[in-house]
Amino acid sequence: KNTLTAKWEDGNKALNLKMVFKGKMGENEITFTSTEKWELADDSKTLKVARTSERQNGKQESKLVFAKK
Repeated sequence: KNTLTAKWEDGNKALNLKMVFKGKMGENEITFTSTEKWELADDSKTLKVARTSERQNGKQESKLVFAKK
């Protein structure tokens, strides 16, 4: 079963997404979870995304910044 949930937080200034993917790889059951927090900066020209991905073999965190020109 795969799910995606979205929730506004911080006074509707941040969107939190949670994705869960469950399935099989060969004979093994796998689960992949990804959470993201999307925030538009006060200047409305910068979008920040904080992402965390978790699998059986570990956790990975990344931060992305997009600037409007």
